[in-house]
Amino acid sequence: MPEKDLENSDNPRQLITIDKPDTIFPLALDTSSFFLSDQLTVKPEPLGILNPEILDGLPKKLSGKLVLTLWIGKTGKVEYLRQDHSNLPPEISEQISNEINNLKFRPGELHGTPVGSVMRVEIALD
Repeated sequence: MPEKDLENSDNPRQLITIDKPDTIFPLALDTSSFFLSDQLTVKPEPLGILNPEILDGLPKKLSGKLVLTLWIGKTGKVEYLRQDHSNLPPEISEQISNEINNLKFRPGELHGTPVGSVMRVEIALD
């Protein structure tokens, strides 16, 4: 899927899937204002949970893994989401990714100040 300009989009929180991890970010995302978790004094945490109804409709023997990278803004909103790996059916990966994209987070902090952060999320279904 091609990159999308977040600044000119109707929904700036939309899911953006990039096949190559080294793809250039949309111009509207200044990645220099995001810190890695080992640079933070407080790591970001989700303020909610995934909708359990997502799992209810899955086949019982479905297993696989979905790996995402999230860029969480200093307000706790997911600013950018990238699917790094998935061996789940595409519709399941997209459904889970959209749910995570809509979660609100307590933002990461650097010495008491909320900052943007990068977080890697791995979801395993067994």
